[in-house]
Amino acid sequence: MMDTKYDVFISYASEVKNVAVELEEKLIAAKLQVFRDDSAIKWGDDIVKTIGRGLSEARGYLLILNEDFYKKGFTTNELSSAFMLFLKSFGESQRHIFPVLLDDYAKKEWQSFAFSQYISAIEFEKLQNNYEDMINTIKGKLGK
Repeated sequence: MMDTKYDVFISYASEVKNVAVELEEKLIAAKLQVFRDDSAIKWGDDIVKTIGRGLSEARGYLLILNEDFYKKGFTTNELSSAFMLFLKSFGESQRHIFPVLLDDYAKKEWQSFAFSQYISAIEFEKLQNNYEDMINTIKGKLGK
């Protein structure tokens, strides 16, 4: 088993920060260790290094996908890094990806993604007021 500091790394575009904060609160309440940029990066930290370390020290990646996410360089770099780490551990089931689709743009992009058939995405509107299934899925995949 690999040594990790975080159960979940949350990746999102700043335009949907409210969703990221809400999901972070739910995950922390479920006793999961969470990396979200605003919570993990301290004043004076090297932002790129801290995010890179957060990605490498996480077992799960909660990707909050929307049109803004796909159109930004930094978030798509996080997406690429998460998938590289996921693929590195693919046969060992040590890392997991949990995509949350916020809009039709994200649904379309996700369906065109080569690995989408292997990773179940969650449509955000189906989550509203019922996070228990998502949290149980994440905890189950992470062995928590």
